[in-house]
This record gives sequence, structure tokens and C-alpha cells, in this order.
Amino acid sequence: MKKILNICLSVFTIIFVLLSFCGCKKNKNSEKEQLKEKLNSELFYVENELVIIANSINNIDYANYKIATEHKENTSNQSSKSDKNQQNSKEKDEKEKQGDSKNSESSSQNENGGDVQKTFSMAPNDILNRSKEIDWINLQNKIETIYTALTVIGVDLKEAGVPEEEINNFIGEIDKLTISIKDKQKEEVITNIVNVYKYLPEFIKKYDESSEKHNILALKYNLLICYNDVSLNKWDNYENEVTNIKLSYSNIESRNEEFNGKDINLKKVKSIIEELKKCNETRNQDVFFIKYKNLIQEINIL
Repeated sequence: MKKILNICLSVFTIIFVLLSFCGCKKNKNSEKEQLKEKLNSELFYVENELVIIANSINNIDYANYKIATEHKENTSNQSSKSDKNQQNSKEKDEKEKQGDSKNSESSSQNENGGDVQKTFSMAPNDILNRSKEIDWINLQNKIETIYTALTVIGVDLKEAGVPEEEINNFIGEIDKLTISIKDKQKEEVITNIVNVYKYLPEFIKKYDESSEKHNILALKYNLLICYNDVSLNKWDNYENEVTNIKLSYSNIESRNEEFNGKDINLKKVKSIIEELKKCNETRNQDVFFIKYKNLIQEINIL
């Protein structure tokens, strides 16, 4: 009887250990998947900000229309404003004689104030009619915001097995990009964006090679290289880079089962990539930017 009890106890102990081991393994797998999802969210946040900055250098916006503001002075009050200005001028002279500096300042502000009307309208926001001015302050704000997430991203990448040297190199490239934005160096900004962006698909491949997200970022990376060459009028490099875009897309097309329900978008991406080849014939920046804008919008849907 005692022998039977010992055998039963041993069996229950083995079962308990096996169940505990399976539970730990399950928990570890769950934690690993959560880390992957967290990193994907973090890296795609950086990716989105980089593309926005790159687009802003050439004032490329996905919206078809923008709100235009026009300031108009109310002409119906011109005569009354003229009389008021004359009266304010007399009062100002009298107060200056009396040494009333505070009232003089207030009077000056009132004198400069007038009836100004703001009118709002919807204006086309297309490539051919876009502004050529760069909003550097907005870009400086955007790049500084990326730093708020950078420390956490570095910790998560290290936990996922990415070598620390690569993480440091990635952050170093972001520092170079920040300096070029601060110094308003248009040509260096896009080149530095490409240098930062190249790490994103490499990172995902290291911790989740089976993910289709790696192929999407690789496709956009090659497209950004073309965008950079065209922005710098380096058309001699263009044909080779378009070939790399086609190769990147072929990796996506070979796994089209992962893009269920997006067959139309895949066909559009393939069609626009074919159109990109013709840009080397015209060598016109605006023509390329139109196709680039359409292509990156379709890729974002995938």
C-alpha cells in the first residue's frame, strides 16, 4: 500500500512539474508576442513621423484640399477709421506732453488696431500648386517629439535581441537628422531620413522575420531612396533604385495571402511601380512626386 502511494505521489509530482513547465513556456511566448506588438507599434510610429518629415521638405500632403486663410481690411469703415486715427493722434500728442507713458502705449496699440476680416476657403492641395516654403518650426517640433519615445524603443529593441551597437548607430543617425533640421539643410534632411529609415526593416527582421511588416518597410525604404535621388536631381541612380522597388514588391506579392482583402491595393501598388520607370524619361520632379504620393498612400493601406 505504501509503495502504491509513493508511485501515485511520484506521478502527481511529474504531472505538476510538466504543467508548470508548459505554463511558464506559454507565459514566455505570450510575453514575447506582446514585446513584438509593442515594438511594431513603436517603430511604425517613428516610420510615420520620418515619412511626414520627408514629405514636408517638398510640401507633399495626402489631403486633396487645405483651408486657405485670407486677411482683408474692412473697407466700409475706412472713413471712420481715418477720423479715429486723427483723434488718437491728437490725444497721443497731448499725453506725450503730459508725460503719460502708459496711456501713450495703450493709445499706440489702439491706433494700430483695425477692423480686419478673416475669410476661409477650401484650396486645392495638389503637387503642381503646392507651396515651396518649408515649415521648419513644425519639422523641429516633430523630430524633437521622436526623442520622447527613443529611450523606450532602445530598451525594447535590446530586450528583443537587437545588438546594442546597432541601436546606438540608429540613435546616432537620428541625431544627425535633428542637426540638419535645426540648421535648415534641405538636401541633408532627406538623405539623413533615408539613413535612419534603413534600420527599421532590419530591426523587425531581427525579432520577427516571419512578419509581413518587414517587407512593407523594405518597400518604403527603397521608395524613399528614389525620393531622395529625385529631390537631389540624381537621375542617374534612379533606374537602379526603381529596380530595387520592384524586387521589394515581389517579396510582398509572393506572400499575398497575408494581405487578404487587399488585392485591389496590391494591384494598384504594382501598377504605380511600373509607372515609376517612365519618370526617368521625363526627369521631372513634380511628375515623380505625383506618383510617389499615390504609391505611398496605397502602401500605407496594406
